[in-house]
Amino acid sequence: MAKVIFTISYDVQAEKRAEFLTLMQTMKEHFNQINGQDYSFYQQKGKQNNFTEVFLFNSVEEYNQLDDQDDRMGELVQQLESCLVDGKMKYTTLMEVE
Repeated sequence: MAKVIFTISYDVQAEKRAEFLTLMQTMKEHFNQINGQDYSFYQQKGKQNNFTEVFLFNSVEEYNQLDDQDDRMGELVQQLESCLVDGKMKYTTLMEVE
C-alpha cells in the first residue's frame, strides 16, 4: 500500500492570525479525535503568516476518504477560508513510490 502525504498551503491575513491559530487547534482536535487522521500544521520559517497543513495517510483508500467530510468539518473550512489572503490555497498530493 502506497502512503500519501497531502498538504494545503496558504497565507493568513495578519489581523486574523490569532483567530486562525485558535481555529487550527479546533481543526487539529477534530481531525485527530473524530476522524483519526494524522494531521498537523506548520508555519513557514521566516514568513510569519504562511502556513501548511499536513495530512499523512497509510493508503490511497484512506486519502480518498478525506472527501467524506462531516458537517462540522465543512463549517471549520469555511471559517478558515475567511482568514486567508485572497482566499487562495495551494494543494499538493505526494504518493509514495513502492
